[in-house]
Amino acid sequence: MPGMVSRPTKAQQSKWDEVIETFRALGGTADNVMPGYGARGRGLFPIDPDKPVRIALPENLLVDVEAVMFEDGKFRIRPEARVPDRERAFFEFFENELSWGDGGKAECEAYLDQLDRLPESVHDFLSEELGFQFPDASRTQDEQIQNRFIRGRAIAYEGRDRLMPVLHLVNHTADGCPFKFEKGISIDRTFENEVCAHYGLYDPWGVFENWGFSCAEPLAFSMPSIVNVDGQELAISRQLDRRTKRGKFRVPIVEKDGKRTSISYVMLGHARFPRASKGIFYQLMRDIGQPNAEALFDEIRRFNIQKFLNFLAILDDHRGPLITTLKQTCRHQISALTHAIGTRKIDG
Repeated sequence: MPGMVSRPTKAQQSKWDEVIETFRALGGTADNVMPGYGARGRGLFPIDPDKPVRIALPENLLVDVEAVMFEDGKFRIRPEARVPDRERAFFEFFENELSWGDGGKAECEAYLDQLDRLPESVHDFLSEELGFQFPDASRTQDEQIQNRFIRGRAIAYEGRDRLMPVLHLVNHTADGCPFKFEKGISIDRTFENEVCAHYGLYDPWGVFENWGFSCAEPLAFSMPSIVNVDGQELAISRQLDRRTKRGKFRVPIVEKDGKRTSISYVMLGHARFPRASKGIFYQLMRDIGQPNAEALFDEIRRFNIQKFLNFLAILDDHRGPLITTLKQTCRHQISALTHAIGTRKIDG
């Protein structure tokens, strides 16, 4: 197998085999896949890289996050939750033996400890300039760790946040296999090395904000801001799920109320479609009668680049694993922001 991969111990492999046997008995599919440790830490790997990896979770193995609790440090399904006994037993065994109880808790604890140790200047910039949500200080340390674990492994399915056993061990890359949502969640592809998925529509900052690691994504979105142009106010959000279709493109929702225009998000760069960002923005601004779309786009992008350059200047005075991750994230975000060259007309 190419790449540096550490295989599981005999005890871990035995637990994995037991889990997968039950997983299949409950309707799941797990073909040509094994656990291991690679460049991204814990993950899943193909047994034979020349054959496809198939992992599929039926709907009965997707558990609503509201059904989850922790009791005496153990992962549990709430007694009142409408989860059948076999699925309940499987889910609790998987989490306590191969996920939460096999490094998942420790990973979350270490990350939160690094957040807590950030220098004041870094902490303040994250909170005040980038809107980063630090853990709720009113919660106990155990509650913060548990919340971090659940939040980092939840996926939206039919309007509800669910946990997906086995599949949530799959790490993210920008070119990973997209999840297929059809009567459950699945992936099916050949992988040369680690089995990786693409979690969804995120830029580098969004990846860090949600999962705490750095990843070079092909696109960048504006940070929330308010821009004033000729007495008109443009309020920019980062609500990436609020979008519609315009010809071949997904575009944000634009709402105008007097002198205030709200836009759910602004894409500022895309390495694969470098002409799309300006094309979409220019058309949306023309739709609302904004005559200075070109200058406005440039100002929004300048504002975003400068914000992450300012953050880099603060980070340069400090060292540490999380500081390094933040520096990488800033560089990835700035790089993605540069991918807006030319423009193209969008249909519709």
